[in-house]
Amino acid sequence: MAKPDANQRDIIAAALKVAESLRLAAPLHTDGYNGRLTGRGAGNALEFAEYREYRPGDDLRRLDWFVHARTEQWMVRQFSEEIEPRCDILLDESASMGISPLKTAAAWGLAALLAKAADNGGFTLRVWHLGALWQRETRPLEPLEWDCVFQAPVSPGQTVSGFPNSLQKRGIRLVISDLLWPEAPEAFLHTLCQDSRRVCLLQLRSAEDAPPHPQKGLWTLIDAENGEKRNLSLDSATCAAVAQRLKRHDDQWDAACRTHGAILLSLSAENLAANWDLLPLAKAKII
Repeated sequence: MAKPDANQRDIIAAALKVAESLRLAAPLHTDGYNGRLTGRGAGNALEFAEYREYRPGDDLRRLDWFVHARTEQWMVRQFSEEIEPRCDILLDESASMGISPLKTAAAWGLAALLAKAADNGGFTLRVWHLGALWQRETRPLEPLEWDCVFQAPVSPGQTVSGFPNSLQKRGIRLVISDLLWPEAPEAFLHTLCQDSRRVCLLQLRSAEDAPPHPQKGLWTLIDAENGEKRNLSLDSATCAAVAQRLKRHDDQWDAACRTHGAILLSLSAENLAANWDLLPLAKAKII
C-alpha cells in the first residue's frame, strides 16, 4: 500500500485536526553522546544566541545576573538550538507494522500528528521512512501524500548499519515502531542516540500483536516479515511460553533504553485510532 484507503484517511485526518492545537515540547535536558545525560543547564556544547525576558517557570540557572546588575531587568540566555530546534520522525515500515489496516493508520496518523506538532513548535523537521532503505520524506508536512509501504521484509534493527547518518545533530528523534525485531536493541539505539538531544521510542502495538489465547487444534503461524511458517498447538503451555518470550523481549528494550537515556512509551493502535487520546504523550512531555 502506498496511499491510505478511505477509512485510514479519515483516521489520519482526525489526527491532523487534533494536532492543530499541539506543539512538540522541547526537552528539559540535553542528551550527550550515546544518550548520556548532561544535565538541565546549557553547558558548553550549546551556542549562545540572544537574551529574552524572564518568564515564570524558566530555569533560574539561565538568568544573567550581570545584565540584571546593569539594567535591573531579569533576562535569560537563549541558545541556538532552542530558537531553531530540530526534530527527526522515523516511521518503521516493516511488514509487522502493516499487520492490520488499523495499525497502519494509527502509525501513519501518529507520525502525521507529531510532524504537525513539530512544525507548530518551530522545529526544523525531517520525516524518515524505515523500509529496506531509510528514505527521507520530501513532503513532511503533507502526510496524506506520503508513500508509506508497510511491507519491508527487514526491520530497522537489520538496516540501521547501512543508514547514512543524515539525522540532524543535537535534535529530538521520535521513532514509531512495534519494536518486534529479532535483533538486539543496542546497535539501533547507539545510532539513534549519538549526537541527539532526546530520543523517544513510541512502541505502537495492536491487538494482533498480543500473545495468542489457547485454541484447540494445530495452528499455522506466519511471520509477517519473512514469511516463515510454523505449525503449533496453541495449548496453555505454548501460549504462556509465547507471552513470557514477548515479556523478555520488551524487558530487553526497556533496559537498553534506560542505559542509553532514551524514553520508551507503549501505545495502543486501537486507542489512538479511536479518539486520539494523547495523554500518554503529554505525561511523557513529548507534546
